[in-house]
Amino acid sequence: MKKLYLIVGLLALLPLLLISSGCEKSAIDSQKLIEAKVKYIDSDDWCHDYLLLVKDNNTPSGGTYYKPLNLPKDFEESNVDVLVDFVIIKDSTYNCGFAGYVPVVNINLIKKKL
Repeated sequence: MKKLYLIVGLLALLPLLLISSGCEKSAIDSQKLIEAKVKYIDSDDWCHDYLLLVKDNNTPSGGTYYKPLNLPKDFEESNVDVLVDFVIIKDSTYNCGFAGYVPVVNINLIKKKL
């Protein structure tokens, strides 16, 4: 009879274990931060804004530009090296004039690179 209670108890806990294992961690692992540079784009058209440049030697521009929706005021200076974690907002781009359309991101964490 005790074995039956044990089995029923374990079966009752199984869904809770499965649900909790699927949850994302809220803390951001500093090992997963991406190196980037905050750049002020001052072009001849209407793109006078701060973008993140994530380095990538496989692209002609040397990286990919992203428009952060929530760049803190403390980072609004050009050529600042940063470590950043962000989420790309699906199906959302920012028209940066002659620079073209760039993906829009929401910053989770940003800090100046030492």
